[in-house]
Amino acid sequence: MIGSINKAYIATAFLSQVEDGLIGPEDDVNDYLPFEFRNPSAPDVPITLSMLMLHQSGLANEVPGMR
Repeated sequence: MIGSINKAYIATAFLSQVEDGLIGPEDDVNDYLPFEFRNPSAPDVPITLSMLMLHQSGLANEVPGMR
């Protein structure tokens, strides 16, 4: 039940950090992760923070074999 309200909190925190200059919406997520994270279908295209926020990263909604 909390899933939908989390979107507002995440968006507010994201935009607050962008406004403060701590992160950039077009930054590669790998700048902030301790591991390499790429879309297997497009490994040469960086996944940006804005892609994740807008659900445009091209990542699958479901991982095969996991439920």
